[in-house]
Amino acid sequence: CVNIRNTESRAAYLNIAAGTMGVVGAGTTRIVSTLVRNGANIGTGVQYGITAINSANILISGTATINSCSDVIQQYIDDSVVPSALTIAQLGSSLFFFGNSLYHFQTGQTMVQEMQATKLNEISEGLRSNRHRKTFNKMLKETVRIKGEVRGKAEVIASMRNSASRDEVLAVLTRSNRYFNREGIRFSAERGSISLNGVSVDILEYGNMPKTQQSFTLESLPPIPESSSSRYVNNTRSSVQNMRYNERISNLLGIVPFDIGAATRTLTCFTQDIQPKILRICEDFMNQIDVDVIGNLKTLFKEDVRIKIIQYVTDFIRRYVDEIKEIFEKRLLNEEVTTVCQEFGFQNPHVTVYNFIEYIVNQFKNGNMMENLLSEFGKWYISLIYNKELKEERKRKRQETTNERKSCSSCGGYYYEQK
Repeated sequence: CVNIRNTESRAAYLNIAAGTMGVVGAGTTRIVSTLVRNGANIGTGVQYGITAINSANILISGTATINSCSDVIQQYIDDSVVPSALTIAQLGSSLFFFGNSLYHFQTGQTMVQEMQATKLNEISEGLRSNRHRKTFNKMLKETVRIKGEVRGKAEVIASMRNSASRDEVLAVLTRSNRYFNREGIRFSAERGSISLNGVSVDILEYGNMPKTQQSFTLESLPPIPESSSSRYVNNTRSSVQNMRYNERISNLLGIVPFDIGAATRTLTCFTQDIQPKILRICEDFMNQIDVDVIGNLKTLFKEDVRIKIIQYVTDFIRRYVDEIKEIFEKRLLNEEVTTVCQEFGFQNPHVTVYNFIEYIVNQFKNGNMMENLLSEFGKWYISLIYNKELKEERKRKRQETTNERKSCSSCGGYYYEQK
């Protein structure tokens, strides 16, 4: 049993406790290092926990050292006894653990920051050019500005780690940097990907877009975020999966799986905070279409009719955005900008395409935009059916007037005769 009044027993158990805490501290450091290298965000609570473990390690090691010193002094001075070899060994052990704890002591925050700095330097040195390093550092500064020191660096590490080709991503950002600066667009890391003005964007896909589509994508971005965390979350895929239809349409569509990738590609020209809203509009719109119309569209088109309807709605919104933008700009020629912005509900006089998209999307809920969509869709559907029947009529006439090839009994050749 443990007898804390016995000097040798007490010293032995204090040294065991100090050694155990040293192992725990080393294990904690190794685990945290692995998490940091993988881009995990080490929260404040975990940092406090690391500080507590390191502090406890010093406290126990210090207590063991003081106890060993006290035993040596008591034996030598009070009892006039030369300290035993065990006592000297325990004193040496206590001094070792205590010195090691003091030398390696770090607060949790300092430890995480140093590990992140090491990993970021490793990433930076692995880039293929100084231009890419400059772009990388710019992204790092912007991410830290938005997210904070520890979380921002963790986001950058995670984004670079998840990127299939970090140099290609940085190449696209480097080529676009001058245009980004001119248009007031900043890039940062978020949720393992790259964000433009706080909105997650597939940078490689953006780099392969035509210039016109790139311009529309950038113009539709919100202003530079000022908060400590981004407001926008990419939940487009879950919105596609959660689309629900009335019973008759569900029975018509059957259990054919929805091509989520095709749906998200159709929405790439819109920011990811707008995409779920457009999908809800598509869902409401589809539930208001007659099921026979859905059936005819399913026959007309080889692709999934749901994808076709999403394409139609996105084209409709883009067309109305252009019309509203044109009306807005014409009114600015004769009216005060504050008056026109107030009428449109724009709080900031610096209006972008993003504001017009928000305006049109909100009109589906607060205005008559759904009625306009249904009306234009009806005209489009009628023209589809008309063109289909016209095409079939022409095909029938061609078949009726087709010449029939016949063999000539005199010369053995061929000639054609109308049916």
